[in-house]
Amino acid sequence: MKIRLISIQDLVKATKETVLRFPILSILLLLGAANHLYMDIFGMGSLKYYSRNLFMTILLSVPVLYAIQLLFESHWIKRNLKYLFEGILIILAGIYFYSLPNTKLFAYHFSQFWLFLSIALLSCFVCIKNCLRDDDSFWHFHISLLSRVNITALYTSVILGGSSAALGAIDALFKTKLLEHQEFRIVILTLWIFSPLFFLAGVPKLSNIVSLLKYKPLWIKNISIYVLIPFTTIYLAILYAYMGKIAFQWKLPEGMVSYLVLSFAAFGITSIVIGYPFQKDENSKWTYWFGRFFYFLQFPLLILLGIAIYQRVMDYGITFRRFYVLLLAVWLLFITIFMVVRKNRNLIAIPLTLLILAFLSAFGPWSAFNVSFLNQKSRLDKILNENGLIVTGKLSKPNKEIPDKIKGDICSITKYLFDYGKLNAYSGISAHKDSLTPKAFVDQLGFEYKARWDTDYEDNEWFNYSFGKKGNNTFGVISDSLDVLIRMNVYDMNKDQEYKIHLNGFDAKYNQYEKTFEFRSSNDSTSISMKKVIDEFGKGNSNMQVDSYIHQSSKLKIVCLFNTLSGYRNPEGIKLNTIDVDFLIKSKN
Repeated sequence: MKIRLISIQDLVKATKETVLRFPILSILLLLGAANHLYMDIFGMGSLKYYSRNLFMTILLSVPVLYAIQLLFESHWIKRNLKYLFEGILIILAGIYFYSLPNTKLFAYHFSQFWLFLSIALLSCFVCIKNCLRDDDSFWHFHISLLSRVNITALYTSVILGGSSAALGAIDALFKTKLLEHQEFRIVILTLWIFSPLFFLAGVPKLSNIVSLLKYKPLWIKNISIYVLIPFTTIYLAILYAYMGKIAFQWKLPEGMVSYLVLSFAAFGITSIVIGYPFQKDENSKWTYWFGRFFYFLQFPLLILLGIAIYQRVMDYGITFRRFYVLLLAVWLLFITIFMVVRKNRNLIAIPLTLLILAFLSAFGPWSAFNVSFLNQKSRLDKILNENGLIVTGKLSKPNKEIPDKIKGDICSITKYLFDYGKLNAYSGISAHKDSLTPKAFVDQLGFEYKARWDTDYEDNEWFNYSFGKKGNNTFGVISDSLDVLIRMNVYDMNKDQEYKIHLNGFDAKYNQYEKTFEFRSSNDSTSISMKKVIDEFGKGNSNMQVDSYIHQSSKLKIVCLFNTLSGYRNPEGIKLNTIDVDFLIKSKN
C-alpha cells in the first residue's frame, strides 16, 4: 500500500477551501490572533481592557458562525437568511463588546460570559436538519468531529513541542532567549489560526452525510465499552454507597453531593451517547443493558440531589450557581423521564433541551441573574428588618449584639450583590450613595466586614489565636530548670513536610492526620490533642493561662506556650493552618 504524502499545494488548496467555506469565521480567527499578540506584546498598554473585551467577544462569535454555516449547508435556512443571521450576530457581538466595562471585570461579567459561551457551543450540536430525527446521522457526524478534534490536538501538540525543542536548541547553542520571548507567540498563532482551520477543514460536508453512516472507529468502541461504561458503573456504586451511609446515619446529604450527582449524570449520558450504535452489537451486550437501565437507576439519585439542593437553598438562598444546579436538576429529571418513556430515544433532545433552558435562563425576569438577585435581596431585607438595622429608612447600628451567623450572612450577601453589580439597590438607605461596597455597607451597621465570609464555607467556624511572639523553626534547647525546650512551627496544609525532633532523650513529632503532638522519652510516652487545646482555648478553662496549655502524664509535665494557632472547625472536624508553639518539658521525680 502506498502512502500519499501531503504536498504544499494540497495544504494551500485545503486552506483556501476552508476559508471560502467559513469566510467571516476565518477573518475573526485572524483578528483574534492579532489581538492576542497585541495583548502579549503590549499587555499593560492603554488598550488592554479593549483587547480583553475583543478577545471575549470573538470567542463567543466563532461557534455561532460555525452553527450558522451548518444551518445553511443542511438546507435549514437559505442563503439570504444566512446573511441576515450573520449580520444580526455581528450587531449583537458589537453590543456585547461595548457593554463590557473598560475596568476590572466582576463575577457578573464572568458568569455572563460562560453562560453565553455555553449557549454558543450548544448551538453547534443542534444546527443540522438531518440530525433532528435521525440518531444515526447525529451520532456519526459528531463522532467524525470528535475524531477530527483528536487529530487536531495531535498535530497541535507536535507543532508546539517541535517549536519548543527548536527554540530551546537555538537558545542553548547561540545563547539567545528565543524560547522565553517567542514560544508563547507561536502558541497564540497555532491555537488561533492553525488548529481551528485544520479542524474546520475536516468538518464533513452535509451533502456527503450518507457516506458517514459506515464510520464506526474502533477506538470509540473500545473507549465506550472498556473505559466510560465501567467508570460510570463504579461512580454509580460509590453514590449508592453514600446513599446507604445517609440512610444508616439518618443525616441530610452535604451540599457537595449535588455536584457529584450532576457529574455522574453528565458522565453517564455521555457514555450512552458515545456507545449508542454498539448497543445493537451482539458482542457488546453490556452496552445494551447499561443503556437500558441507566436512567432507571438515576431516580434514587435524583431524590438525593433534590434533598441536597433544597437544604442548601433553604439555608443560604439562591445564588447564580445554585440557580443552575437547580435548573440542571429539573432538566435531568425531565430527560430521565423522557428517555424512560420514549422508545426511540432522540439523541438531539439532550443538547436541544439544554440549549433552550440556557437561552431562557439568560434573559428576562426569570433569568438566573434576576432570580438570584431578588432572592438574596429578600434575604438581606428580612435580616435588616428583623434585627432593627434600618431606622427611619436608613442603615443604622443595632441596639443589641448581633449573632455571628447573622453578621456572616450580611457579609456574604452584600459581597454577592456587589460582585453582580446589584448592591447599589441599597444606595437610597446608605450614607455612601455613589461608592457603596460591602465594607462600607457593613461599617454602617457597627461591626467589622470579614472577607472570610466571601467564600462558600458557611459552616466553618474560624479561629485565630495570636500572642505576639514569632517562631520560624523547629529546634530544641536544654536548660537546668527544664529537661528540654522544643519549638515547633507547623504549617499543617503542607502534607509533604515532616515535623519531628530528637533531643536529650526526647522525641517530639506532629501527627498531621490525628492533629496531635506526640512525645516519647525513655520511661514515658504521651500525646497532646489539638482539638482539646482549641476547645479549652474557647472555654477559658482553668488549665489555660492566656497563651499556655498545661499537659501532664504519669512521668512528664509539658507546658505549651502558643505563639500562633489558626484554622477552622466544622461538622466534619478541625482543620489547622498554622501552629507556632514552644514546649517546656520536665520529667517528674
